[in-house]
Amino acid sequence: MEDLKKDSFPSIYDLSNKRFDTWKRSWSTIAGVVYDLYEKPSRWNVYARYFNPRAIEYDIVLTPGTWGRGGEAVTKDLLTRWKDEALKDQLGKARVTVQDTVDSSQFLEIGCHPFEFYRTWIMRDHFDKWVAALCVKGHAGEAGLVRRHPTEDDNECIKAINPEFAYSWTERQNKKAKEDERADQTGISSKVGKKMKINESSTVPVFTDLNSDIEKIESPQVIPDANSKVGRTEEKAQIKAAQKKKLHGVVETCTITITNQKKIQGTVGVKREVSQKDIMFGTSATELAAVLWEFEVKEGERRPIVAEWLHRSAFSFGGLGFPVELNILSTVQQNSQHGNNLVFGTSEANTAMLRYEIAIKDVVMHCASTYPYIACEVNTALEGLDESEPYSAWYSPKILYLYSVTFGDRDTSKTHASSEFQVGKFDTDAKGFDLYSRYRPFLFEGKIDEGLMKAFADLVSKHAVKFKE
Repeated sequence: MEDLKKDSFPSIYDLSNKRFDTWKRSWSTIAGVVYDLYEKPSRWNVYARYFNPRAIEYDIVLTPGTWGRGGEAVTKDLLTRWKDEALKDQLGKARVTVQDTVDSSQFLEIGCHPFEFYRTWIMRDHFDKWVAALCVKGHAGEAGLVRRHPTEDDNECIKAINPEFAYSWTERQNKKAKEDERADQTGISSKVGKKMKINESSTVPVFTDLNSDIEKIESPQVIPDANSKVGRTEEKAQIKAAQKKKLHGVVETCTITITNQKKIQGTVGVKREVSQKDIMFGTSATELAAVLWEFEVKEGERRPIVAEWLHRSAFSFGGLGFPVELNILSTVQQNSQHGNNLVFGTSEANTAMLRYEIAIKDVVMHCASTYPYIACEVNTALEGLDESEPYSAWYSPKILYLYSVTFGDRDTSKTHASSEFQVGKFDTDAKGFDLYSRYRPFLFEGKIDEGLMKAFADLVSKHAVKFKE
C-alpha cells in the first residue's frame, strides 16, 4: 500500500458539477433493484485470514503513533500492554518489541494502523524470510509479494471460461444496445422465454449512470399460461434473470458509502441468498485465477482459494450511499451487492482491506455511546480503468481508498474546548490497495488494533474531547 496525495484522488462526487438529487436517486435505484434479489449477508471471524506463523522468526518493532493524525500520542506503555496480550500464547514473542523510534536503514515499515495508532517494522535482513513464509499458503508457481496481472495473451483462455470476461465495458454496452434494438424490432425481449406471452410493458427503474438522470426502461411483462404452476415458476426465473442483468450497468469507477451505527448493526446476523459468483456472470474468482496462475495441488488436495470477488465498499458497512436514503433499512443493506461494487483480487488483498474495514466499524461502534451521531464516509475508485480494455468488466490493478470519520457531539449544547485530551483527524489521504498483492497483516496486529480501539473509546468517554481543527 502506498499513500497518495488527496489531489491525485478522483473528484468522486463534486456537487458543483453533479446534481446532488440525481446522485441520491441513482443510489436509491441500485438499492431498489438489489432488494428484490437479496435478503441478508453472513458474518464470520476474519481473524482466521490473518498471517499467524507457528513462531515469530523475525525481529519486529512496533512504534507508537497518535490517536488520529495530529492527535495526542499513544503511550509506549499502552502499546506494550496490548502487544503482550496479543502475543501471550505466541512462540517467539520476545522478537516483537515496542520502541519509540527505529533506524530506517535497518528496519522496513510493513504495516500501519488505519488511524495511525502505531506502525509495524521488520528488520531488513529478515524481509525475504518473512515474504517466503507469508506466501507459502496458496502458492501458485511464482515468487514475491505480487501475483501476475492479466495480459492480452490470456484472452483466449479467459474467453473459454466465460466470454463475458473478455468483453470491455464498451463492447458490453454495444452488445446490449443491439439486443435492445432487436427486441424493439421483434417485440420479443431476449430475457423472455419463447413460450411466454408478452403483455403491455411495465415501467421499471434501472440504474444507469450517476452522472445522468434515472432512466425509465420499458420492460415487457411476462404472463404465464393460466393456472400453470410451471409458467409461474418460469415467470419468477425470468424476472430474476432480468433483474440480475441490471446489476451490471455502465461502469462506475467510484463508489461512496456513509456508514453509521444503525447501518452496521443492520448487517449482523443476516444472510445473502445470492453469491458474488452469481453476480459475476456465474463465474467464481477461483476459476479465473486458474487461468492466470499455476496452482501446485498435491494429490487428494483441493485447489486453493487464492482469489475472490472483493467488495470495493464493504458489505458490512450496511450498503452504499446515505444512512437515511431509504425508509427500508434492509433495502439499503443489500445495495452493495452490485457488479460495479465488485472487483477481482487476491484473497490476501481482501484481508488487507478487511483490517481497514474493521477499524472503521470499530471506531463507529465503540464510540457511538459517547457520540451517537458518529459516522464514516468511505470513497473508493478503481485505478487505471479503461472502458475499452478487454478486461475492464472485472480488472483493475489497484483500489484507491479514502475515508473520514465525523464524530458528532455528545451534547450539541456543550463544547469540548476546555479538554486536555486531544483527538486527531480520523481520515487518510488516498490509500492504494494492490489487488494482486499477497501481503496480510499479522494476527497479533489485528488483536492489538482491537485492544487499542477499546482503549481509545474509554478515553473519549472519560474526557470531554477537543478535536483538532
